[in-house]
Amino acid sequence: MNHQKEYWNEVANEKQFTTPFQFDWFSKYVNKEAAILDYGCGYGRTLLELKQNQFMNLYGVFELADGAVLRHHHEERVKEWTSNFQQLEYEKVEYVTMNGNRSNGLVYMGSLK
Repeated sequence: MNHQKEYWNEVANEKQFTTPFQFDWFSKYVNKEAAILDYGCGYGRTLLELKQNQFMNLYGVFELADGAVLRHHHEERVKEWTSNFQQLEYEKVEYVTMNGNRSNGLVYMGSLK
């Protein structure tokens, strides 16, 4: 995990991402006083964008035992995990990864039922 931290500390300011944060969706549903947890925040690019837009009750968790395994699960499994939430937004997307490979993904916004 330390090599990941060192890597992101070095490249964070120059890194170009193909997976932009969906701020329009987010700000449509979340008020600026809400407590926000970014689980698997990496070096905090999403939290920084939120802070720059006056969201201040922000928390990030970087070191996770499960790492970034979500991308390896099928859509049905993700739907099971999100079944306790009311779906607000859902979009299937295809991204080009940092390695130049294509990867299926989804953007999900939900609230507790």
